[in-house]
Amino acid sequence: HGTDGDGIRTDTPDASAAGYDAGAWWKPGMRSIGMPYKWGGFDTPRQFSERLKADAANGGLPAAAGDMGTPEKQAAGDAAVSRVAAGVDCSGGWTGPFPHGNSPPSARGFPPGKTSGRETS
Repeated sequence: HGTDGDGIRTDTPDASAAGYDAGAWWKPGMRSIGMPYKWGGFDTPRQFSERLKADAANGGLPAAAGDMGTPEKQAAGDAAVSRVAAGVDCSGGWTGPFPHGNSPPSARGFPPGKTSGRETS
């Protein structure tokens, strides 16, 4: 929990996190299976595993495992996506082609008047 090198607040979804489902997340020292939620995340399982070992975006240090979504992150949109956290959000289940571009909805925002990336023009 803290601020990354770009000044973006990051909060790993662990048992010490406050807010929604406080205490129900990953517990340090316990084995975790799966990939954590990351606001704006789009890592594959292989990328996630590799980034936890050493992440070029983090100066070769391991990436943070996940980053919780908050009302502040929702308001800030793409500007609140930490490049030094690894994980996946709901857009990570998407596979291209995307109806409005070459990136998942969380990476670019939805087109004006659209409420999901599933809608077509």
